[in-house]
Amino acid sequence: MGNRTVGKCPKSFTIEFAEAALNSGYEYFERRRPVGYPSRIFAVIKGTVYRAVPTLAGVSYHGFPELKPDDLPPDPAVKEAILDLAAADGSREEVEQWFKS
Repeated sequence: MGNRTVGKCPKSFTIEFAEAALNSGYEYFERRRPVGYPSRIFAVIKGTVYRAVPTLAGVSYHGFPELKPDDLPPDPAVKEAILDLAAADGSREEVEQWFKS
């Protein structure tokens, strides 16, 4: 991630929990770099937005909390999908506030 600050997941996250979050998350495919797997997967867990990025192309991902909305892709579909995930999580209002931060 270069010189960027990256959030850390709670130690209570199990592999099974993380896998379930990945499988139910929003898959984002970059238009400028089309490949056969998502370049990012977004999930919302207890009001926190998480981003997962490939560690082994198309096979495994590393997830972490998204620290600020400015780091999201500018595609409006990403925000809409995250808000849908937040609604399913029961935390839409909390995530809407995060987007305003």
